[in-house]
Amino acid sequence: MHQPSNHLEKNAGLKGSAHGSHESLSRAKAKKILREGVARGRKLSPKQKGLFGLIAGGGTPTRLRKR
Repeated sequence: MHQPSNHLEKNAGLKGSAHGSHESLSRAKAKKILREGVARGRKLSPKQKGLFGLIAGGGTPTRLRKR
C-alpha cells in the first residue's frame, strides 16, 4: 500500500488518479488551496485559480476535457 511522502500529498483531497476529478474536490478544500496558492508544492496557474474559484463558489465545471 502506498504511504504518502508528505503532508501535501496526504491531504491533497483528491481521489483516484494523480490529477483527480472535480467531483472529489470539496468546496472547503478548493478554498484552502486558493488561500495557500499552491497545490502539491507548486504555484497555481491562472487557469487553476479560476477552476478552484469556481468550485469554491459552489459552481460546477461544465467543460472538462478527458484525455
